[in-house]
Amino acid sequence: MQQKTEPDHAIMCTHRTLVKSRARGLAKAGLSLPQFEVLRVISAKGPMSMSALSREMVVTPPNITGLIDRLEKQSLVSRVSNANDRRASIIELTEAGKNLYDVLAKRQRVFLQNVLNVLTSDEQETLSTLLSRLRAEILRRESEA
Repeated sequence: MQQKTEPDHAIMCTHRTLVKSRARGLAKAGLSLPQFEVLRVISAKGPMSMSALSREMVVTPPNITGLIDRLEKQSLVSRVSNANDRRASIIELTEAGKNLYDVLAKRQRVFLQNVLNVLTSDEQETLSTLLSRLRAEILRRESEA
């Protein structure tokens, strides 16, 4: 007989398992989760300054500098002079960075789709609805804080 798990515990355990699984998959490609997040943000929002990237990822500027340094050494991002502010650089994905991001993002989507296949279509729809409601509630509470 399976023991009933409290919802908060189930959510946190599932999150940790998913993060660990993603980290292992990214490590095989030579990336950390934060490095992949840099690629994701720039892919989604386009080239941006390091300060904008720092704000978007909610990490300190020194952390962004280290992440960009490592990604630049792998030729996945490049620093481009900012015409409006010579002290600041714009960070953009290189062709190799775009290609790697696309491959890894697709791999993650396929993995999640395969995992979700243990659920019926109705269960997947219910899960999606419930997770969307929880996300909306979290965002509502954050905006009130």
